Amino acid sequence: MNKEKFRFTGLSAAEVTQRENENKVNVEIRPESKTIKDICKDNIFTYFNLIFCILALILIAARSFHNMLFMFVVVINTSIGIIQEIRAKKTLDALRLVSAPKAHVIRDGELQEINAHALVLDDLVVFEAGNQIYADAQIVEGQLEVNESLLTGEADALVKKAGDELLSGSFVISGQCSARLIRVGADAYASRLIKEASKSKVVQSEMMTSLRKLVKGIGIAIIPIGVLMFLKQTWLLHQDFSQSAVSVVAALIGMIPEGLVLLTSVALALSILRLAKRQTVVHELYCIETLARVDVLCLDKTGTITEGSLLLEKIIALDHHPEKQILEILNAMAHNTSDNNATAQAIKEFFKHDTSDWIKIDEQPFSSQRKLSSLTFEEHGRFVLGAFEYVIPSLASNYTAEINRYLEEGQRVLLLAKENEPLAFLLFSDKIRDHANETLSYFEQQGVTLKVISGDNPIAVRQIASRAGIKDAHRMADASKLDDEALIQAAEDTVVFGRVSPKQKKLLIQTLKQNGHTVAMTGDGVNDILAMKEADCSVAMASGSEAASHAAQLVLLDSDFTVMPKILEEGRRVINNIQRSASLFLVKNIYSFLVAVLLMFFAFPYPFTPIQLTLISSLTIGIPSFILAFEPSTSRVRGKFMETVLLRALPGGLTNVTIIIAAVCASMIMGIPSDHTSYICMVSAGTCGLLVLLVTCLPLSQMRKILLAVMASLFVGLSILSLPYIIQTPMRLTSFILLAVLLAAIPFILRGYTLLIRRIEKLYQSKTKK
Repeated sequence: MNKEKFRFTGLSAAEVTQRENENKVNVEIRPESKTIKDICKDNIFTYFNLIFCILALILIAARSFHNMLFMFVVVINTSIGIIQEIRAKKTLDALRLVSAPKAHVIRDGELQEINAHALVLDDLVVFEAGNQIYADAQIVEGQLEVNESLLTGEADALVKKAGDELLSGSFVISGQCSARLIRVGADAYASRLIKEASKSKVVQSEMMTSLRKLVKGIGIAIIPIGVLMFLKQTWLLHQDFSQSAVSVVAALIGMIPEGLVLLTSVALALSILRLAKRQTVVHELYCIETLARVDVLCLDKTGTITEGSLLLEKIIALDHHPEKQILEILNAMAHNTSDNNATAQAIKEFFKHDTSDWIKIDEQPFSSQRKLSSLTFEEHGRFVLGAFEYVIPSLASNYTAEINRYLEEGQRVLLLAKENEPLAFLLFSDKIRDHANETLSYFEQQGVTLKVISGDNPIAVRQIASRAGIKDAHRMADASKLDDEALIQAAEDTVVFGRVSPKQKKLLIQTLKQNGHTVAMTGDGVNDILAMKEADCSVAMASGSEAASHAAQLVLLDSDFTVMPKILEEGRRVINNIQRSASLFLVKNIYSFLVAVLLMFFAFPYPFTPIQLTLISSLTIGIPSFILAFEPSTSRVRGKFMETVLLRALPGGLTNVTIIIAAVCASMIMGIPSDHTSYICMVSAGTCGLLVLLVTCLPLSQMRKILLAVMASLFVGLSILSLPYIIQTPMRLTSFILLAVLLAAIPFILRGYTLLIRRIEKLYQSKTKK
């Protein structure tokens, strides 16, 4: 970008200051990150914290202070949530500054690079290929091709000339211009759309949506259950207020998944921090979940497999045209084009010194739709540079063999022509990224299908894919020869697609998604944006266009594709571990809810006290969940979140229900005191919880063995120490016999429920397939 090309001085420093004082600044309308005060408020003033406080007040009124241990857990959970969210905020705020869009603005006659959000009304800015329009502007000089698909949904390129308006949110396909900003900040077109959309659209992941529905359902259910239990305890069982309060509080605490939402939020926040350390900006928090489920990865060749830069290696004159003449033409084109794409940069690098005095009178910048560009010079005529089949389609077959030979060698071939006369071939080479082979091999080993989707010649793309080690790269298609129906048919079995238009890239992603795949798309250019917006998860290279970085959910600040395995592993680790931990939490919620409901029909008090449930949930769920949530776990996430979690939790939950109801019934028949029954239920539920934890930890690693041993030892020790505080009379032989029988039965009942649920699941899946 050369400031001598611009004939305008732009605003003066005084004019900029005046507009800043008038608040005519291109401020970002995207909501700012939460303040520390907001973070504290959002974590403290929650619905369930309110419920816990009410339950604590009830226990204070009942003078049952030792049963308030759960409040300590609540305080710890809330503190962890606040600390982790503040850490995430600081890291992401710092990354946001690093990744903020930059603008080239002319002020006081000088071309400057500043933050796009520091621009003011009437600033004179420069746009070129790859830029996203960050404020509404009117072209003063130059010409662009823009794509307004992010605003209108239409993928067709629009030509914009002097006097035409540019809408914020669109992006530049080709060309270069200087333009005056006419609407900035909240007044800009994209800002108004974003404000309107934000009123009605809240993006949530399937996991968080399921969790919020679960929490909402529990939050509504516990109120009538609590009221009915209290009435039963006082009216039917004739317990005093203190006894009834303790029983009701215990039942409600068991139903509340107090650590589940916190665990999920903390795990996702820490995941973002880990990605930040790998120079990865996460635009959408919940794309981590999508990334974990990806089974098809679509790659753009340039900037992803290759470094994105080209080297002009050779110029081959055709039909005896003098080489000196060819070099003169290319030198003039290099120093008069407004294009700044990789091809133009390679030609400019080849012709570093401008020795031409040719006068440009017209230009047609490169377009990914046309696959060519042209320049017209006074007294010399019009010269075209692009793919042969687009520049001179009628003669392409005459040179097919020669072009294919160069393509087979992995080179890109462009034709220089004057009108319909071929002048020369320009041979360019792509450099494959270091360690690209290892990276792509990793994805294939992980069961992720790789597809290369490129606008380049399919033979050249196939050669690059083969060199990069992509399996079955010979399964290739030329998208320019396929209509939409044929492209849809080729989506599954074809590995390499060449000559793909932006619209076709989007169609390929749509087709793969409709076929049941979870699709990720990587790219760095404006021609990738439609596909990236359509993909389930999109990853952009920061070295590419600003528009691609804005459209993506993940941005690699170092533009290093080789970190993708670590990013995929992070996504899988956090979601797999959240699913595993969530199943532990739901075991308690299932049996607490069902036992509370079933005991409505028994003339027997609720068998647990709050301190007992706090002990059980802390040692079999809470502590293990937080430890297991940060373990490595790289298997691909499958199935729906809530369905998967419930199926894992049901055997343990139903086993506990069976054991507890059996204990209550046996106690009533055998005349065992209620305090003995309470102790028997606590030990049985804790043992079942430890057994469920053992199953969850399989296969056992050294760390998991230590975790199980510590939790089991603590539970046994605390169960023995708590015995005098739970029972008022010495344990009877019948109580010990009942406890022994129940403990012996737990593994068999758990195994039986596990097999039953698996059987039901298989029957359901077979019916669904039919």
